Amino acid sequence: MPSLACIGEVSEVPEGKLSSTEMYIVQPVKIRAAGPGRSLKINVLYRPEWLDRDFDPNSLNDAEGGSKVLAVYRRNIAGKGTISTLKGLSGSDVAFGQLAENLLSLTAQSITSVENALREFFTVTNEGTQFIYVLKQGKQKVGEDENGKTIYELTSNYEVSEFHFLNQENVKKMKARANRSQDGSFRLAFDQDEF
Repeated sequence: MPSLACIGEVSEVPEGKLSSTEMYIVQPVKIRAAGPGRSLKINVLYRPEWLDRDFDPNSLNDAEGGSKVLAVYRRNIAGKGTISTLKGLSGSDVAFGQLAENLLSLTAQSITSVENALREFFTVTNEGTQFIYVLKQGKQKVGEDENGKTIYELTSNYEVSEFHFLNQENVKKMKARANRSQDGSFRLAFDQDEF
């Protein structure tokens, strides 16, 4: 399955829930693709304490499984050198700053209050804001080898591998990436004439 560069916007923020491991809150977010891209639902993972003004992400390194938990934080909340899921869905640095302020201002970081804040931001305040997201073939954990290393198997579904803000420079980068992919392993799934 080729990787697909799509353009879309948040269409819905369904009800969040506690993960089966009870380590994270799983907040679904539905992305509606513009044009020929693929719409899908993604899950944003977070812990309530991550939405506190005094939270220091580096403190996660001191906890059990710290590097894995820090990676989940960076991928979902605030990336270091990359665009996190929440920042990508926001569509710009300015909008992400506003979303962060909204979340940090909550009097309680309950599942419902965070869900409502995200719903208000994505479907009212920032409604219609588009972003670029890249889909790659999904994979699922199927076990571990004799050294304890996780074994994955490719699935027939797509998952979001990266986000980019929608601007001329990033559209140009996506077009160049597709042009370099002579075997068709990276394709554009948006109307190039619009950009």
